Amino acid sequence: MGTMKGVYFLLAVFVFSSVDGKLTRGRNDQYIGKHIVGTPLIFAMNANYEIYDGFSSRVFDRKDEHSGTSSGSASDDEEDERRRRKKRSTSFSAEEIQGILDRHNLLRGQVSPEAANMEFMSWDDDLASMAQDWSDECLWEHGNPTNISPFSSVGQNLWLGTGSQPDGVGPTQSWYNEDQYYDYDTHSCSDVCGHYTQVVWDDTYAVGCGRTFCSSVSNGWTNAYIVTCNYGPAGNYNGVRPYTTGSSCTQCASGIGQCYDNQCRLCSEHSETCDCQAVCQNCGTLNNDCTCTCRDGYYGSDCSTVCEDTHEYCGGNPGWPLSWCTEDRSYVLTNCPLFCGLCNAADPSQTCESTSAPSAATTSSSGSGDVTTTSSGSSDVTTMTTTVETTTAQPSCDTTCQNDGIVDETTCECDCPSDYQGAECEQTKSQVRYGVVVYTSISRWPDLEDILLRIIGEIVTSWCNDNFEICCPNQGTLSSSSSTLGYVDETHVTVADGFPREETGLSFDAFRVMLLVTPPETTELCSAGSDSNSATRRRRWTEYLHSNMISKRDASENYLDQDALYEAVSENIDTLEDELNVTLGEVVKGEIEPDSGSGGGLAAWAIALIVVVVLLVVVIVLGIVVFITMKEKRVRTMSPNVKSERDEGKPTSSAQ
Repeated sequence: MGTMKGVYFLLAVFVFSSVDGKLTRGRNDQYIGKHIVGTPLIFAMNANYEIYDGFSSRVFDRKDEHSGTSSGSASDDEEDERRRRKKRSTSFSAEEIQGILDRHNLLRGQVSPEAANMEFMSWDDDLASMAQDWSDECLWEHGNPTNISPFSSVGQNLWLGTGSQPDGVGPTQSWYNEDQYYDYDTHSCSDVCGHYTQVVWDDTYAVGCGRTFCSSVSNGWTNAYIVTCNYGPAGNYNGVRPYTTGSSCTQCASGIGQCYDNQCRLCSEHSETCDCQAVCQNCGTLNNDCTCTCRDGYYGSDCSTVCEDTHEYCGGNPGWPLSWCTEDRSYVLTNCPLFCGLCNAADPSQTCESTSAPSAATTSSSGSGDVTTTSSGSSDVTTMTTTVETTTAQPSCDTTCQNDGIVDETTCECDCPSDYQGAECEQTKSQVRYGVVVYTSISRWPDLEDILLRIIGEIVTSWCNDNFEICCPNQGTLSSSSSTLGYVDETHVTVADGFPREETGLSFDAFRVMLLVTPPETTELCSAGSDSNSATRRRRWTEYLHSNMISKRDASENYLDQDALYEAVSENIDTLEDELNVTLGEVVKGEIEPDSGSGGGLAAWAIALIVVVVLLVVVIVLGIVVFITMKEKRVRTMSPNVKSERDEGKPTSSAQ
């Protein structure tokens, strides 16, 4: 190594990949110096995370691999751990901490092209404590102890070097210097750029660093310093630029355009001069507190973004539920502003008259938090006119019913046709009767759906090989075989209508996924039965279809018995978790809900009323019939007496 003086050593690639369902790590080292700059990594402690090696990433939903448990909200043990760490926090002095912060903010404020939404960065003791503990391990790899920070995702940069003790400013500058390899316009990188993009990631506003002298490092180096800096919330999301270009502080996440050194920072947080750089577009109105009030149809801190959903998963099925409209899932907020209620749809009766430059303002503060605003630009540039005054009555219910269900305006619930059920009549009863529900923490369902269906097909096939008479009824017995015979694959496994559905009340973000298996009419497994006569097999198969263990929904679709599917999945739940690398909840059978009344017929109360009326009519008719019958009988009984009386009163004539 003596000949390596002045040469740098760069860990160029560090990624997690998935091979046959197991995690592996890939590394690619090349010597280019005497200091090592660790490849950046988003290390998510309690949610999905993306591992970023420049411009490629893989997404996993997994537990904290270092602690072995899902982390996020602090338990009592974690609170004790937090207090213990804060006593030590970091080996950096207060002066060095300020130097690290100042350098970060200096570099973030001078990015090119200019950033419109760069947050001012502050120090976080929890991130620093975690970084210090990780540096103490003397491992040349990314990671963290249990997450005690307030951030669900934590970004990380590493630095390794020999010589004098680094003060933290040097490593920060070396990370930023990767900007020479990054092209913002094309979002491309000619070398390693991920440390730079994390340093200047727009909504990362907290940093904490640790430093350790290591007599021996895991990569073979000796007598070297490791510097770890953790960032919250994490940056470096695949396919996303590190910040939005535009005039400084015109698109701050807070919606307040107060600016300090080209970064979004509230005037009340410091005593220095602070400018209001807010610019309200599309006839937005500039307020005295340096915020914009946008007219319907637009949103954002500067009212420049059209209010419309841009992704098919916005409230779709499958898709993202309303409860996902949170800061932790910024991608949902970004793609679904209308669905998430960030803005209102455009009002066609309102028009914006001006096409000139929008209004801007300058704000100063003495540190007390008071804001003085003076408008620059003509006042008519943000005028809005209403061409038609309309008043739209708000509906009493916003419930939407599927499959011809009808909303009960009294309860705001759906009355479903007899063949459907669910809160929105989204589930088909003929499927529910044979479906099995898995509660899963898969938060990016579209990414893992195909994998889940494949694994279910393999599990069912293996289970049916061990339970031949259940899966292949009336096919005799299975001859001994050393290999697994084919039964179903992923093409025979489907997700029931109306699923996946969000599940609340669990300790993790969960979906209910109902699975169905439709075995083909002829399978390798069933053909291996001792009764191999095709005519007999078809006859017995037809008889079996009427035994209610398999439902023949149409000419080409026969559902596997629900009990069989339930047993196959529940017995292999551990295999599912290992293969998918996710947390799974309980496995339950689909249950048919009682008829609610139905949007395709009469409600239960109406039917009951009709029955009562019919009974009353029947009783009345029977009463009338009985009354008439009795009266006629009485008349017939009295008739002879009347005749006798008439004879007695008649004068007797004598013969002349």
